[in-house]
Amino acid sequence: MPPSGVPAWAVDLRLDELAPLLGVGAAGVERLAVLLEPLPAPDAVSFRQDVFRDLEQPGIGGAFLAFADALAGAGATLDRAARMHHPAERDRWTLDAIERHDAALLALDATLGSAGLLRVASRPFGTTSPR
Repeated sequence: MPPSGVPAWAVDLRLDELAPLLGVGAAGVERLAVLLEPLPAPDAVSFRQDVFRDLEQPGIGGAFLAFADALAGAGATLDRAARMHHPAERDRWTLDAIERHDAALLALDATLGSAGLLRVASRPFGTTSPR
């Protein structure tokens, strides 16, 4: 079921599927609103469609979901660090969050690097051919 307030055309374009990945509460709603704004140029529409094609490749969508989960875990660890009173304990939790973040980036990079993406990773926005 799409989030309330998502227009039918956005559901047709599957933009509603991004809502759970964009965050919870006001931050998620605000980020989804950005995706629902009309795109200014045909190449922007094409680029967005290419991104969604890449996300349909086996393993790619899952890799981004795992990345989002890992970042949420790192954020929770940072929140825990902020509650620590002893500096050494706070530093240990902060280091753990950094290590989780780095591991998430490396895992995503490994998946994307071996996937042979032609759209998302190979051409900057606004260009029509790979780098």
